Amino acid sequence: MGAAKVWNVSQINRVYDFVNRVMVDLKITPTNATVEPDLSKVYIINTFHDSWSQYGGFVEQLVSVDEPVTKGQPIALVRNAFGDILETVLSPANGRMFQSPRDPSIEPGGSVGQIAYNSTDPECADGCITAGPGAYTR
Repeated sequence: MGAAKVWNVSQINRVYDFVNRVMVDLKITPTNATVEPDLSKVYIINTFHDSWSQYGGFVEQLVSVDEPVTKGQPIALVRNAFGDILETVLSPANGRMFQSPRDPSIEPGGSVGQIAYNSTDPECADGCITAGPGAYTR
């Protein structure tokens, strides 16, 4: 349900609704209502692409979780202790920001966020997790 000791009302409400729908579906909880899920906002993905920094410093997130991104769009800035921009991290693909770190401090090679998207690459038909430029794993 999310990170410990972080109050996230949106995530709490989504998890609460999901758990209740599962309990009704498994007939654990009785209901008189027929539940038809609203799939208009469903985003289907098969690939997670981790975007990482070459430098250590502090991450300034430019995109929030669940926001759409386009390939080449800046998603984060990595700054040094003096506030100078060391690196602008770009989105590797069109998709949605799936995950971003809570702690702004970062080490070289650390993740600044994951982009989730539906890849048309045959190698990713069953799903992929990319850990860097061109590095596909299943």
